[in-house]
Amino acid sequence: MPSCFFIGHRDAPADLLLQVRAAVEGLIVREGVTDFYVGSRGSFDRLAAAAVRGLRATYPQIHLYLVLAYLPAKGMGEAPPGFTGTVFPEGMESVPRRFAIQRANRAMVDACDFLVAYAPYAAGNARKVLDYARRRQGRGLIQILELTEKSQ
Repeated sequence: MPSCFFIGHRDAPADLLLQVRAAVEGLIVREGVTDFYVGSRGSFDRLAAAAVRGLRATYPQIHLYLVLAYLPAKGMGEAPPGFTGTVFPEGMESVPRRFAIQRANRAMVDACDFLVAYAPYAAGNARKVLDYARRRQGRGLIQILELTEKSQ
């Protein structure tokens, strides 16, 4: 089943939701994507999760997974309401905490077929992950849908 990961700036504007929703619906309809993976660190993650949850009534076959960057404490790895489950990428147990988010993001880029990205600033983790994904896209390993405020 095709899968999609989301990466974006923690301060993404709320009006980006319509673009995210359109991107998600396009992936479902045109590409058959059923599995969506999102983090929990900022407004873009919240927008992406809201977009997928909002489309579930129309497309009940889709799943939303919360990506965990840190090994969950006992009983804390359960999926929050609205999520199908959680994912803790393989090999993350030994990653130092300060590198965990970036490493988990890269692991998800490696595992997914599509990336929906919002990285408007030259610096930051979202841009680093997007740059990494672009290198993978150049080798035909992932497809990127990049969102910008200008295209709203």
